[in-house]
Amino acid sequence: MNIVRKCAAGSGKTYKICQESSVCEEKALIITYTTRGIETIKSELQAQNKGVIPSHITVLSWYEFILRELIKPYQTCLFGINQIKGLRFDLIHKKNFIPKKDKKHYLPKSDDLRAETAAELACLINNKTEGKPIERLERIYRYIYFDEVQDLAGYDLDLILLLLQSSINVTLVGDEKQASFTTNPRTKNKQMAGKNIWKFFDPHIKSGLVIEEKSLNSRRCNSTICSFANSIYPSETPITSIMTSNTGHDGVYIIYEDDLENLIDYQAQLMAYHA
Repeated sequence: MNIVRKCAAGSGKTYKICQESSVCEEKALIITYTTRGIETIKSELQAQNKGVIPSHITVLSWYEFILRELIKPYQTCLFGINQIKGLRFDLIHKKNFIPKKDKKHYLPKSDDLRAETAAELACLINNKTEGKPIERLERIYRYIYFDEVQDLAGYDLDLILLLLQSSINVTLVGDEKQASFTTNPRTKNKQMAGKNIWKFFDPHIKSGLVIEEKSLNSRRCNSTICSFANSIYPSETPITSIMTSNTGHDGVYIIYEDDLENLIDYQAQLMAYHA
């Protein structure tokens, strides 16, 4: 069963996928984009499991997942044995004028793959090998969880569709209101990335390929902040607050640059007081 879970900030989306992956006894993989996200997931898994990460759970970054699980095992269909060593992120915002039929489109002068072409190459390899990378994943993992799915863009969404069409149980959680990062700047699927991520899932929800769930109660944001967020995204399902604490500095404020340093000091003092 595939699930896409639309969440509010502070609704416990990371907590829940850690909980779900912990109680399942078969091999599970949790994927997120940022290094901070990886740290958060590992800390939460340890908190829920007496200080250890269960042996049946693997935690990977998005790019690590693509490189390790999809590209390297089958790279010889296009490249030499162990030719691809790693990823080049320094080219990610530079135009790639090399045609896709040229291998240098993916692998420039070094043996490191252009990071922004990783998902594209994974899709190409899967096609050229008649689905071998996805079949391999099906043999390894029973469950795959994606945290912060709104960060995915470009060919990433094509990869997601391949996984949704597999026998793996895929759960994706995210919040379009927190679409501040993106995995790559490619124009592919641009109209369905970031704050528009649910446009990608809507037809697959209607077809029954994926089930939609909602977790829209925030423990982190008070009602003023939730109302402000709803006003920015009026066409989206509104979020509500179940926050019970009061710090004395709650709400939505306009911050002037000259006040920023004082505000940071004030917030540090509040955090120290409530610690």
